[in-house]
Amino acid sequence: ASCAAENVTVVYGMEGGTISVNCSYDPQQQWWREKSWCRQVDETKCQHVVSARSFWLPFLRGRKSTTSIRDNIHDGVLTVTMRQLRKEDAGLYQCRTDFLGDTKSLRKVQVEVLRAALETQVPEEPRAVQSISSSPPKVDFTVFYILAGLLVTQ
Repeated sequence: ASCAAENVTVVYGMEGGTISVNCSYDPQQQWWREKSWCRQVDETKCQHVVSARSFWLPFLRGRKSTTSIRDNIHDGVLTVTMRQLRKEDAGLYQCRTDFLGDTKSLRKVQVEVLRAALETQVPEEPRAVQSISSSPPKVDFTVFYILAGLLVTQ
């Protein structure tokens, strides 16, 4: 089978942001199989990232650092969430099922991490300082006029 014929979904995320990927499977045929998320290293090797192993719980969670996995065996949906994305997280990933070495790919996903917008890196402090320093001290003048009036009348 040629790699060009395989379907790959591209998912974009912002640096520091979060993406979620849903991988569907037939719950009647594959609910009991181990589900995993791996990163494609080369043509044949996919490096394990996280997996949902126990098949007797309806909503399974696995977590490894910033990546988590949730298996809804009733609906047949595996959800992988990647948080705090970094540029080095970009790459080709797979949702897979496995049982005794028989591995099936549910979905191939190309994760692209986009650089965060420059606006989010600009500090907000200068505007706050300007607004504080631009307000006139009205109370001080009022007190001065009252004291001046008292001095003049005496």
